[in-house]
Amino acid sequence: MRPLLPSAAGFPLLLAIVGCNQPSAADNAAPADKASTAAPEAAKPAADGAIPADAKRIEIAVVDEGFSPSTLDLKKGETVVLRFNRTTKSGCLNAIEIPDLGVKKELPLNTPVEVAITPQKEGKMTLQCWMAMVKATINVT
Repeated sequence: MRPLLPSAAGFPLLLAIVGCNQPSAADNAAPADKASTAAPEAAKPAADGAIPADAKRIEIAVVDEGFSPSTLDLKKGETVVLRFNRTTKSGCLNAIEIPDLGVKKELPLNTPVEVAITPQKEGKMTLQCWMAMVKATINVT
């Protein structure tokens, strides 16, 4: 008799199919911060974690359809605070990443989360769910 567990090769596919439509266990748990400690050359954090009072702030709704707005226009060298508010129970959207900036952050349900970034390189970057299935574009000029 064969075990009922999926094969190692089929497990990632199963996770991808089920993950974006299921609430995660983290939705009911205390929020945990998974911010990356090292930022690549493309960005640097504000000095000593201080955010300038005049920093641009962008509200980003995290909903069943994805990120809104789905395109962000930023300026090179300007500190921007991205304020995420996740209202969807989708497990796929319970954490975000900006790979080019080394950003990884959990998004607790119905709890605003702020991420300060200072892009140092012009070009396009991707804001995505932790599974890289839901994406938005960041344009840096």
